[in-house]
Amino acid sequence: MGEQLGEVVNTVIQSQTRAPIEGKLQITNQVISLEMESVTAAQIDAGLNDPNPVIQKWAEHFQTLDQTNTPINTQVPFEVQTLALGQTFALVALAGEITIEYALRLKESLEPHFNHALITAYANHIIGYVPAKRQIPEGGYEVWTNQYHLKRPGPYVEHTEDHICHTALNLLTHK
Repeated sequence: MGEQLGEVVNTVIQSQTRAPIEGKLQITNQVISLEMESVTAAQIDAGLNDPNPVIQKWAEHFQTLDQTNTPINTQVPFEVQTLALGQTFALVALAGEITIEYALRLKESLEPHFNHALITAYANHIIGYVPAKRQIPEGGYEVWTNQYHLKRPGPYVEHTEDHICHTALNLLTHK
């Protein structure tokens, strides 16, 4: 893979088709809070009786918090970083495992402002899987099961994708 990438880079460098990059460099970041649904007593009870040991441990964790009157954290910090080179190029770096829906949505939103955009995930702190809006009603691993492993109270709320995308767009377009 490295050799193939190197060959492509060499080809581009040697070509005369490179476009100039004009404008100033702008680097921004913002840490936002992603909200999760809170766990219910019924979910804890069901988890304690679940045959899956991961779900049992999750339920035991939240049962202990409940019994000790410890507040349950329903927010996760999420960093959005951006880099812009004039109107030629924009980079959005997101701190989680995100779906292609985020990249497609952001690229479409950035198209009127930048010639090229690159959206990347797994940037800096990894907070786990962050589902797209359409996935939340579907449930499953990306929405729920991943949260059990991380001992989080519930799935992300429905407006999570909107919050992330609006933050990235605002960082890049409100100078």
